[in-house]
Amino acid sequence: MDMKYIQYKNKSSDELFDIVLEIVDKMENVYKQYELRKIDSTEYNHQLSVLRGILVLLGSGVIDPILLILDEDKYHNSVREILVQALGELKDPRAVEKLTSIFLKEHNVRGSYASDRNEIKKSAAEALGKIGTPEAVEILFNFLKNDIKNADDQDTASYGIAALGTMAIAPLNEIIETSNDTNDARMILDFIKRIYKID
Repeated sequence: MDMKYIQYKNKSSDELFDIVLEIVDKMENVYKQYELRKIDSTEYNHQLSVLRGILVLLGSGVIDPILLILDEDKYHNSVREILVQALGELKDPRAVEKLTSIFLKEHNVRGSYASDRNEIKKSAAEALGKIGTPEAVEILFNFLKNDIKNADDQDTASYGIAALGTMAIAPLNEIIETSNDTNDARMILDFIKRIYKID
């Protein structure tokens, strides 16, 4: 991949908009190459990972352009998922509203199969957990606290709660103490304790 983008590091959103569009168009092209079987899954994942890394390296100036692009219907969900992951890696609170929207509702965008929607929703939940603002944390825990009938949504929220790391321990303990159905909370708490080697 072309590393020419490094010269744009820490530029303003206005200066970066065309650059971000160029990178997203490259992502879409990588997806099309993969779809046509011109590249294998390893190369596909590698190229998308490099492009996501470039976005993250460019810094917080890419947030506003990414948020605008996520409003458009013209990109495949796989590309949108990479953009959502980049927002999580940038950990900028400006992304919380858009990530919440993606997490809470389904999208009718091109290539929007059920598994695609689940993956983008999981990435949005994980990004919310990485950002970790009080608003993001509340959204994630509301899914675990409430008696949600949709197990997929609870599972999706668990990705974000796990991304909170040790910040999630106290709220998870509170859910375990006050809720009737604590299986998900116990499972996530055990996972976090294993990862961070906490007794």
